[in-house]
Amino acid sequence: MKKTILCTLLCIVSFYCIAQKSEKNAKNDTNKTEAKKQNSANVSVDLSDQKYVTAIKAFIQQLNLANSIEGYENIANAFERVGNTKLNEWLPKYYIAYSWVMTAFMSKEAKEIDSRVATALQYIDAAAAITSNSEIECLRGMCHQASIMADPEARGQKYSQMAIEAFNLSAEMDPSNPRPELMKAQSVFYMPEEFGGGKERAKPMFESVLKKYSTFNPQNELMPNWGASMAKSQLALCSN
Repeated sequence: MKKTILCTLLCIVSFYCIAQKSEKNAKNDTNKTEAKKQNSANVSVDLSDQKYVTAIKAFIQQLNLANSIEGYENIANAFERVGNTKLNEWLPKYYIAYSWVMTAFMSKEAKEIDSRVATALQYIDAAAAITSNSEIECLRGMCHQASIMADPEARGQKYSQMAIEAFNLSAEMDPSNPRPELMKAQSVFYMPEEFGGGKERAKPMFESVLKKYSTFNPQNELMPNWGASMAKSQLALCSN
């Protein structure tokens, strides 16, 4: 999982500086952001159905071990089955989308990438129709990053801006969530030094991310809780 994201970020770094300009635009969009913030508190999860909870926990464990397109597809299908029994729950849709975006990161053909990203976005939108929160918007940003892979030269500027806007919104909706900051740090790590990136600039960002992970507590055991090991590995690379 970790390696697929890192390889993808290599495709977007040359456009990151342009995308950083979108931060100012995101901050100026006050009405939209405030509306999202109000909804971000609605991250409730049904823990009353023990059969449902047990199934989601088991699938999350499998998801954390997945390392191939086939593996992620199988997990997506598993979450789909349990999600069909809980149509008003956003978490199964989130994990289905996460699985599909990971397959997009691992794909090589443009049509295949676009198809997998489209499927992921379909489930992200379905989750967002139920609730709006930081985790969903961070995943949306990852979809935009994956889209760049299909045609980096043509898509880099547009989709980098969209990704950064999603990560900024994710961070604003929940400042304690370390994942949007992690994805930004990854981008800076692979950005050429002449554009303001590189190991030295990324190192304090990863340190900040790890501090967030040290205090971050998901609301419950079903909520997203990935990324800490990735941040540790990247910080180690910054010291080499």
